[in-house]
Amino acid sequence: LILLWFFFTVAGYAREAYQRRTFVTMRLLEAANEKVRSVAAELRRMNDEKSTFLGIAAHDLRNPLGVILGYAEMLRDDEFPRRETADMASKVVAAAERVRDLVAGLIEVSAAEAGRVSLEKRPCDLHGLARKVVDTQAAAAGRKEIGIRVEGAPVVVTGDPGAIQQVIENVVSNAVKFSPCGTTVVVTVRPD
Repeated sequence: LILLWFFFTVAGYAREAYQRRTFVTMRLLEAANEKVRSVAAELRRMNDEKSTFLGIAAHDLRNPLGVILGYAEMLRDDEFPRRETADMASKVVAAAERVRDLVAGLIEVSAAEAGRVSLEKRPCDLHGLARKVVDTQAAAAGRKEIGIRVEGAPVVVTGDPGAIQQVIENVVSNAVKFSPCGTTVVVTVRPD
């Protein structure tokens, strides 16, 4: 009888130890599954951010490339006096420099993801930046028979000129893209 009692006691302890181990293992598995779900959700979020970023980058690159293409097509047709051709060529150069700056910006974003951000902080003239953008968007506006001009006076702000120009370019290119033919896009710079 003592042996039977001893056997059942040992068996009970063994069963209880097994159940505890199983319970702990299940809790560890649940915690691991939760961690995997959390990491998967974070990876989905990061992938969505990457996709959004790539969409923005493609949009930002499309604008100056459209300017380059538009002026290059007009230069190819060679129906303009020498003075106008030189002006168009300078606009192609400005748009190509903008593409170069955007690619440099993409490299900076890559550096930012690695923890090395470097936005320039210096005085820049908003009116001058707006003038550059309007000059490069003039061909696209002309193809849609849209007038485009800058109004206002020089306004000096402190910031990254490339980033500020990119913002202005996005706004102006969207205004040209979504404005009906025969209208005028006016970029107003004022010190508010």
